[in-house]
Formats: sequence, C-alpha cells, structure tokens
Amino acid sequence: MILIAQFVLSTIYPQLWASTFEDKAFETRVNEAPNVVYGSVSRVEVRRSKEDGRIYTYSEFDVKEPIKGTISSARVEIKTLGGRLETEGLIVPGSAKLSEGDEVVLFLGTQNSDGTHSVHNMMMGRYGFSYNSKGEKILSGPGLHSEKDTVPKEITLENLRKIVQTQKSNGTGHETQIAKKDAVIPDKPKSHFDEGNAEKRQEIDTDSTETNSNKSTWIWAIVIIGLLIWLIRRRKK
Repeated sequence: MILIAQFVLSTIYPQLWASTFEDKAFETRVNEAPNVVYGSVSRVEVRRSKEDGRIYTYSEFDVKEPIKGTISSARVEIKTLGGRLETEGLIVPGSAKLSEGDEVVLFLGTQNSDGTHSVHNMMMGRYGFSYNSKGEKILSGPGLHSEKDTVPKEITLENLRKIVQTQKSNGTGHETQIAKKDAVIPDKPKSHFDEGNAEKRQEIDTDSTETNSNKSTWIWAIVIIGLLIWLIRRRKK
C-alpha cells in the first residue's frame, strides 16, 4: 500500500507547503539554506527505522566541495522520509529525487540528531547540471528562473560561490559560516551503511521522497487518512 502525503501537507499544513514552494529568488534560497554542498550520490537505500518504525530513504553523498555552511566531512548521509520497501511505501510529492550516480548541488538543513542531513525545502534544494550553448556547466532545477531573480539566468558553480561570498561579505547570509573552497576535507567517516544493521535492507533506484522529518504530527495524519481513503475505495469496488 502506497500512501500519498501531498493533500495532508497542503490542507493540514498550508503554511509549510506554501513556504516551501512559493516563488523565491534564487539568491534568497541560497541565503536561507544552512548548508550548500556540491558532490555526487554514491549509494541509495531504503529501510525501516528501528527508532520510530517509519520508512526512510538514505542517500550516501560524497562531498566534492562544501560551498556554504559547517559541513567539513567528505561524506554525508541524506535522510528523507518515505520510499518503497517491499510492499509498503510512502510517496511525498515535491520531494528531492536522488539516485545513485547523480552529480548535484544540494541545499541542506542543519544536522539531524542521528548525524544525517535533510534537503532544505525539498525539491527546491536539489540542483542537477546541464550545459549551455558555450559548453559551460550550469545548474538546473525547479528553484531557478524566478521572476524575482537578480542573478544571471544561467548559474555556474562559480556564480554560486560568488553569491554565497557576497552574502557573507554583506552580512546578509544565513547565520552559518561559509565553507572555504580549498578547505582540507578529512577522511570519510563511517556511516549508517556500514553499521551492520541486522534488519533487511533494500537498495533502490527510485524516486526518493523527502519532507521535514521534524514535523512528526502530520506523519500520523498521513497514515490514518490514507488508510481511510483506501478502505473507502475498497468498499466502493
């Protein structure tokens, strides 16, 4: 059974939904993000949490460059609520899609209590790459091309660095330190993937899903309302 969370987000928590997907200038999104990192996804898997019994998707992210924030390790784990595990799953429309091999820039929140990070503002915090007519590598993603933008329409990594540096110099950036481009990155830390967890794990290449894991109240609302809808439709059949 797959549960869909969009209607709960948009009806029970309209302010959260609106603030995540409202039209914002790209530089505003950069400003609001605690961390900005460039790198690639080396592994993705889904498993059920031993702590709360919920299904989460874990993406192992190798950091090539910490552009903004306090992240200094060479590898971070991205934890997102939802995913597909055997016959169960939770789909959260608007979530950040991460697949093995993706080369992306991620806007991340502060570190979670278990050492993982979540993508800031869901899909608005994920940026892939494309090439312009000049052969330059530019960012691509739904968080770009706002009518409110004052930055170039085509954003390169260098443009992104300059935006972060300018906000830092002007004192307008998020209250986290800017990461130095040439900072020494320590050895990759041991992650949850290496802990020898006895529970069954299933590697996936699917649409990973993401929402704010700290909003635990609406999670139960999703489950209850989803079950009711499923039961109603089953009876109609």
